[in-house]
Amino acid sequence: MDSYTQTRTIQQLMQEIRDEVISPRPEFQRKLVWSNQHKSAFIDSVLNKYPLPEIFLTELQVDANSGMRAEMLVDGQQRLSTLFEYVTNNIDLKLSESIPKFCELSEVEKRDFLNHQIVVRMLKTEDFDSIREIFTRINSTKYALNAMEINHARYDGALKNFAQKISEGDFFECHRIFSPTDIRRMNDLRYTLELLITMMTGYFNRDEKVEDFLSMYNDEFPKERELESRLTKVFSLIDRCDFPFECRIWKKADFFTVVIELDRAVNLNDHYLHSEQLSGTLKKFYSEVDSEYKEGVVKDYYLASLQGTTSRSNRNKRAMILRDLIGLQSN
Repeated sequence: MDSYTQTRTIQQLMQEIRDEVISPRPEFQRKLVWSNQHKSAFIDSVLNKYPLPEIFLTELQVDANSGMRAEMLVDGQQRLSTLFEYVTNNIDLKLSESIPKFCELSEVEKRDFLNHQIVVRMLKTEDFDSIREIFTRINSTKYALNAMEINHARYDGALKNFAQKISEGDFFECHRIFSPTDIRRMNDLRYTLELLITMMTGYFNRDEKVEDFLSMYNDEFPKERELESRLTKVFSLIDRCDFPFECRIWKKADFFTVVIELDRAVNLNDHYLHSEQLSGTLKKFYSEVDSEYKEGVVKDYYLASLQGTTSRSNRNKRAMILRDLIGLQSN
């Protein structure tokens, strides 16, 4: 597809947005999900006169009577929207304390900011399907993105960063919960996010709440200290149980259930669980689940761990069985 580049100043682009020459929200664009931290960093780059990534526009039909043209924004929505919020002193834009508001800049600084040039790549097409394909190719890799990879590209805020810190922590690394493929495809991050959200809300179907919570806690995550403390207590208890490497507790579905139920017992209900008794009970139970002959709740647990392990119904089924086992050890 033919294209050409030109440069425009921020002032030109902002005026074109005001005049609705540029359409900033074509239907295939991602939602505005930059955190205020990201927006601050971007504004800081402009204030320091760093070069910015090019944006992609495509021309639409020119009105033959008025001579007015229209352009569709193919890529660069978050950058232009952040710039527009800044120069219009939008009260919803919460900048870092080190970043001055636009209205606080001197006249020279305002002119420098507005005269900052951005490379614009103009695409020579009016075919909407072609435009959609270009956007998809700009924002994709060689393989189809899974849900977490898409969310990672869209959100980089407080909750996601906290989940990433937990997933990369010593506990998960020591016990090898995640395979290299899990880590490469960001399934470790998705798993940890689901674990944290379940601690806050209860069991749900895989991916059902992840995007909503990433959006809700993009700028701030006030529960970080509380959840980190709860996880530290649970992980310490599991370590004291000294489960062997081959124990099925280290399988992702089983581990998910045991963490949530131990958190429920020791943190939410303030039960005391003796590590030796807990270890003996769970080792015996997991051994029965792995045995050739299964019946009763052991068989029920096994079936709930065999297929559809991330469904809400199977997560609840495993939880109720494990809850009864843990309850035998509580005071």
